[in-house]
Order: sequence, then C-alpha cells, then structure tokens
Amino acid sequence: MLNRLRSFAANSFASFARGMGYTESIMAARVPGVPNTQSRVAVNEQTALRYAAVYACIRCISETKGSLPMEVIETSKSGKETVTKLHPVAQLLQYEPYEDMTPMVWSETRQADVLTGGNGYCEIVFDNDGMPIGLIPRHWSLVTPRRDDNGRLAYDVRQSSGSSNIRTLDRSQMLHVPGFGNGILGWSPIRLLAESIGIGLAQDKFAAAYFGNSAKPSLVLESPGTLGDEVFNRLKHEIEVNHSGDNAHRPLLLEGLTAKPLLIPANEAQLLESREFQEEVICRIFRLPPHMIGLLRRATFSNIEAQDLSYEKHTMRPWLIRDEQEMNRKLFLRKERGRFHIRHNVDDLLRADIKTRYDAYKTAILGGFKTRNEVRATEHLPSMPGCDELLLPEAIFGKSKGKQNSGDDQKSARTRRKTDPRLKALMCQTVAGLIAREATHAERAASKPEQFREAVTSLYAKHVELLSEKLSCVKDAQPALRSAKAHRDELLALAGSPALAADVASLTATWSTETESIAKALLV
Repeated sequence: MLNRLRSFAANSFASFARGMGYTESIMAARVPGVPNTQSRVAVNEQTALRYAAVYACIRCISETKGSLPMEVIETSKSGKETVTKLHPVAQLLQYEPYEDMTPMVWSETRQADVLTGGNGYCEIVFDNDGMPIGLIPRHWSLVTPRRDDNGRLAYDVRQSSGSSNIRTLDRSQMLHVPGFGNGILGWSPIRLLAESIGIGLAQDKFAAAYFGNSAKPSLVLESPGTLGDEVFNRLKHEIEVNHSGDNAHRPLLLEGLTAKPLLIPANEAQLLESREFQEEVICRIFRLPPHMIGLLRRATFSNIEAQDLSYEKHTMRPWLIRDEQEMNRKLFLRKERGRFHIRHNVDDLLRADIKTRYDAYKTAILGGFKTRNEVRATEHLPSMPGCDELLLPEAIFGKSKGKQNSGDDQKSARTRRKTDPRLKALMCQTVAGLIAREATHAERAASKPEQFREAVTSLYAKHVELLSEKLSCVKDAQPALRSAKAHRDELLALAGSPALAADVASLTATWSTETESIAKALLV
C-alpha cells in the first residue's frame, strides 16, 4: 500500500513538473471501471459507498460540517470582532448559497465530494460589481484543473458525464478545496486505499452469500458406488432446483445416498473479528474515532467525551480550515482582506456536560473576561438589562476597578441602565449597514473617475431619503444626516485626485469607526 501511494505521488508530481497536464495520471485513475484489487471486487467512488463503514464515515464528517453555521466576521481597527449579516457573502452563506440548496446541504455536498473524489469544486457567480451572488457545486468528476498557455490555473467544466460541451473558468471563479494530495489536486482516498475497502466489500459479499444459504454450507453426499452421468446430472439438478435458496429446508429424498452436513462454526464463517477490524481500518482512513460510526467495543462513558474533542480537533478542524481559507481568498475583494473573514462556529461541538459547562461560565464571569449577556448568548438566551458590563472582582482588579465609585461613575451607570442594550445593538447594526452601503457605492463610483462627481451627488440624493425612511422611528435623525453630508463633502473633495480609487478606499475605511457614536446620538 505504501509503495502504491509513493508511485501515485511520484507520477502526479512528475507530470506537474514537466509543465504538461499534471492531472493526467490522477484523472486516469478515476475513470469508471473495475480496479485491479486482490479481493476481486470493483472499488470506485460509487461502489465504495455500498460498504457501510465508508458510507458512515463520509456521512458523519459531511453532516457535521454542514451543520456548523458559517459566519462572516468583521474586524474593526481596534481589533474588535463582530458577526455581520449585512455583507453579500454573509447573505449567501447563511440563507441560500445556491438556489436549489440550503446552506447545510450545500456544505455537506461539497465535503462529500472531497471525501470521495479528493476534491470539492464550487463555481462562483459574480454580479457586475464583482460581488458573489451564487455558489454552484460542481461534481469532482466533471471538473479538470489544468494550466493555461500562461501557466495560470484554470478549470475545464463539463455539463454532464460524457458531454463535449466544456466551459473554461479562471481560478478566481472556482472554489476548489482539495484533500490530501500534491498541493493542487487532492487524491481520492477511495482509489488510494482500494485494497482495504475491497476487503470489506468482499466480506460483506461473503456474509450475504452465507446467510443467503441459510447459514449452512453445501451438503456432502456419499454414494456406496459410482453414479452414472445421467443419474449424477439428474440428482444434481434436483438438489439445485428444489433444495437450495428459499427451498433449502424442504425434505431431501435421496436414492441410495447418505447426506452429511459440512459444519463450520458461525463465528468463523462470518469472520466477525475480521470484519470489525476492517471497519476500524476504514475509520483510520478518514481519521474518525470508531465510536462515531457505532463501533463501541473499546468505548466507555469515561472516554467518549475525550474522543469527541479529538473528533473536533483532529478530524473536523483541518477540513474547516481548508474551506475557510479558500473562501476567504476567493469570496472577498482584495481591499476587504483583513477586515472580513469567514469562520465556522464550532461552539456546539465543544459543549461539555451541563455541570462542567456552567462551572466554566462561572469562572469566565468572575474572572472578568466574559459578561453575563455573552454567556446567555452562548446558551441561546435573550440578553438582560444591566448584564453587559464585566464583573471585576476586587481581589483581582482592586477596589477602584472592582466596584463603581460615587459621583461621575454612578451617573454613568444610571445612564447605561436607561438604554436597553438590545435597542442599542439594533441601532448600531442599522447604522453600520447604512454606512456600509455608502462605502460600497462610493468605491464603485471611484472606478469611473470621469463620472465620479455626478455619481456621488446622485448617491447622496437617494441616500438621504433612505436615511429618513430607515430612521423614522427615532426622535431626531439629524446626527445620521449630518454624518452623511460630511461624507459627501469629503468624497467631492477627492474629485480629480490622480489616485482616486485608493483615496476613496482609505477614506471609507474610517467611516465604520463612527457607528457607535452615531447610534448613541440617535438614541438620546
């Protein structure tokens, strides 16, 4: 098996180094057919799924990944991270990546492709402004990576198997998550470990045939003399037709013969220990704790939790990082890097028993690094007024920080109690969305310097109307209107700049810092 892996890797790297179609050797290995396995069983990406252990491993990893929420995190200049739902990428990942799939189905489908064919492909559809509006999964067997004439990675995509209609996509148009491989193309674990999977399929086939014969091998028939050809053939036909399969238990009438059963112990015939060992081998292939697919021979209540943690760290974490890094570099504009990134929320995977979890929350609150509302949010509970402040124990932080002083500190505390934190958070989210809209349209206008002034004027004529509509519930919307007019004046002052796009991007990047002050002014 090791020699086969080395040979496979050597061929892949050699074709890549020659500058030719570096996928030729790997593509040849995934052409439908009957691989040459010693168990004489056909093993490919389709037949392997008939083996229960392979199916269970792929389903377990794919469903776990699909169930994890994907969040778009925005990082402010101060380093504070917040989950945003306003970015177009967040809308895709949280609601509808592809019109025919929910986020969970979309994610688990791509992961299943990686675990079977070694590669997960997803075509990115952009709008006229370069923002992604659709993520269409493409089956690994329909996509062929290659180098174009300029040495740039490209992808040939067929519409269906055997189709001659091929579209070529640039690497920026394809989310490509390879499994373990040569760095560009992942290797199919089904093909690499075909022998191991073939043994399991052969064992299943043997067990099915054994029980299909009512768990009894063929009889041994003894004759005192030699039978003629006619008698022999007639007797053979009689037994095969009338006393096998569903008729195995019918009375057997023999002419001058003695029937003796050939007995084999059931545990030997079913290869029980061998089958369980082979299932554990499949778990090793996918780096999955055996108890995740129901192999509980060595599992105990004391080590299941440790194995769950191992599953999250050693099985799921590498797949999540592969996916996050590929999406971060393909779904965001270059100027958005460092400000936005995608992260899978794995908190639910790490939830321990209730006592351990609550003890951890108590330590976090009393240690002064988590607020009570942050803990409540983790438990999917609504926030409570007055629970957004850190508790700072005097023994750790001293009296001056451990409790509020009189005078200005008490007045500040009363002011904080007057504003419902939920309302403040909602207002901050609304203001952040309006500012993000300004920034996006301003940067688009900067791409056409000759029309920049007219575009900015038109933008803010409509933006003022939008502000009045969105903030109609507040007593005075003037703080937001004043901010919008100031932004307009700043943009118009940049008209004619030789580096207009860069100047506008630098300017709009500072606007997000105004969110909290504007929201606070609107709630007064």
